Amino acid sequence: MSPSTGHRGAAAAAAAVLLGGLCLAGCTGVTASKKVTPTVTGGTAAGGTAADSPVPRGTGPAGRAAVDSFLAELQPGTAAPFEAQYLTTGRTSRKIVYAVRPPGELMFQDTGLLSGRGREIVVNGSGEYLCVTPGHRRWTCQRLDRASAAAQHKTFDVYTPAHWAAFLKAYVPAAGAKVTTFTTSADVAGMTCLDFSPPGTHGIDVVCVAAPGVLGLVTFHATGFMIESLDPSPPALLFGLPPGAKLTGLNTGQK
Repeated sequence: MSPSTGHRGAAAAAAAVLLGGLCLAGCTGVTASKKVTPTVTGGTAAGGTAADSPVPRGTGPAGRAAVDSFLAELQPGTAAPFEAQYLTTGRTSRKIVYAVRPPGELMFQDTGLLSGRGREIVVNGSGEYLCVTPGHRRWTCQRLDRASAAAQHKTFDVYTPAHWAAFLKAYVPAAGAKVTTFTTSADVAGMTCLDFSPPGTHGIDVVCVAAPGVLGLVTFHATGFMIESLDPSPPALLFGLPPGAKLTGLNTGQK
């Protein structure tokens, strides 16, 4: 994914919400699988307390160590089940639901808050499906072949820890970005964050982890979203087709 440049408004708004110790409208809070100390290190943020010793900055050995430590939490070695709900920033807010249950079940849903129009990708033991609705929960689903499924995966890649782990490994050294790691205050769920904003700024380019292997907030150029809720035990029904969905023929990816 290559976020477009020059459109930082939505992203900065999301960061301001986080760093101001507030929550987006409708936030229900996060139950993370790991408690995070409610302080801010390597800088200041409303609702947090600056640490006595600053976190290393820059792309030298100390900076790389800070990034590596963050990546270890962003992408841990053991996958765990979860259901995360996000709200996007921008002119048209959308609700995102991303759920995973290892070893092979996944659900991704993207719904317009005003229109109700949405799309859902479901992966389970019987195959992979793309479901769409014009609103009012009238779902139509197609089973996907391998090529079509691979193409659909690209549509939700930005919500995966693997995407941002690969991005940060490449971007931070290439851009010579200065990095700061910090944890948010308890009223913002105690997320662990990496700030890689341009020199002289903070809260512009940020990635946060709500729990090991689960994104909490991302703000980078035109990409901006923040977690609304997190369930470490997603129900089995999430990985089935939407209730009442009409199943059509196999999508072979051919035009």
